[in-house]
Order: sequence, then structure tokens, then C-alpha cells
Amino acid sequence: MYRYYEDDAEEIAEIERLKNAFFAIKGNYQVEALSTLYKECEGFLIHNESEEIEDLLNIVVAVKSFFQTKEKDNAREVTKEVWKKLSTKYEMSLYDIRILNPILFVAETPEEMFEVTQKCLEQLNRYRYNDLYVQLRMSMLFNLIHSFMDYKFSLKDKQFMTENNLNYVDVINEASDEISELNAKNELKYNIIVAFSVVYKAIANEDKISFYSSIAFLKSLEVYEMVDDVIQFYLNKYNINFKGS
Repeated sequence: MYRYYEDDAEEIAEIERLKNAFFAIKGNYQVEALSTLYKECEGFLIHNESEEIEDLLNIVVAVKSFFQTKEKDNAREVTKEVWKKLSTKYEMSLYDIRILNPILFVAETPEEMFEVTQKCLEQLNRYRYNDLYVQLRMSMLFNLIHSFMDYKFSLKDKQFMTENNLNYVDVINEASDEISELNAKNELKYNIIVAFSVVYKAIANEDKISFYSSIAFLKSLEVYEMVDDVIQFYLNKYNINFKGS
């Protein structure tokens, strides 16, 4: 039941609950969880005012919309205010970085996405000793890889450079290498994202040897059956053929 919170402490607690519910969603594929959270945020705003929840509501809409349509325009439109507000902040809080991370794809250009991601990563260094540091840094780097794969392979003749001479493959390579370095302790919970980043790096470089090496690593983790369809989807999407190698 939606309600007006007369007690400030109760209202703050509900805002924190909604924010934590968003961060508990593992990916944009969890459409049902996103839909539930949307209804809860919308219900909260019927009787209460909160800029944070308004921003969160728009981010939920953007993430869900992009997953369902693969179109960025609608996601970009509903998040334009929160994007402008947070991406231009001189000093970001950890919360700012966390809610910008899932909408980095709404950037107008590859350069803008790269610049805002780099800014977030620099700001994140202030929270180096926070428990979320490694996970969040890996996630931002992986989102960068994913978007730059799309940028690179969506261009004719698989161009390597943006108009301002930003090299797509260099960005992917450096992000993938940093993800591997962040998992220097070889923690099991990070092995899948490390392996995927290496797979994407191999695809971006059209490197058959590295591709099969990273696939072997995924098989050793006993998760290959879970991700095989995903890998094949991206090989088809980017028109890469490694058969016969």
C-alpha cells in the first residue's frame, strides 16, 4: 500500500530500501524485478517527493527499455536530466557513480561515454577501500568494453577510430587488461567477468588463438554451457567466424 511518510526517518528508510532494491538487480534482463521496482518508485512518488527516487525511476525505465528494444533514443530521453546532472558533477559520491554506471550507454558519442566513464573511474579511486570498489570498477570497465564492441562493429569496414582519433580496439584492450589486473587474487566471483572481457578482447582483435584460450578458461570454470549461447550471439552479431581454427 502506497503511503505518505510523516516521519522523516521512515521516509529515508524507504528511499534507501528502493535504492538497495535497484542495486540488488543483477542485470537489465531481470525485467520482472525492474517492473516491480518501477511500480514501487511510482507509488512512493504519488505521496512523497524525492529527487533521488525520481532519478531512480527514470533509470529503471531506461534500463528496461534498452533491454527490450535495444534502442538508445528513448533511454537517452528519459535520463537526460539525471545524466546531465551527474555526468557534469565536479565531485561524485559513490551513489552517483553507482547509478550512472548502468546508463553509461546513453552517452551521445563514443567520446562522451569514454570521458564520463574515465571520470567515474577517477572519482571511484576516492573509494578504493570500499568493499564495492573492485566490483564497481570491473562493471564500469565491462560496460565500456560492451559499448565499444558495438561502436566498432556497427561501422562500415569495421573502422578502428572515432572522429577524434579514439581507437576502439585500444579502449577495449586496456579495459580488458585492467579487469584481469583487478582480479590478481583470482577470486572465483570475478572469474566469469574476467573471462568474458578476454573473449570480447579476442573478438575485437579478431584473434583466434586468444579467443579459444579464453573459451578454454570458461570451460574450466564449468560455466561454458551457461554462456555458450551468449558468445555465439556476439560472434554472429559482429560477423566473426573462428571455425576451422
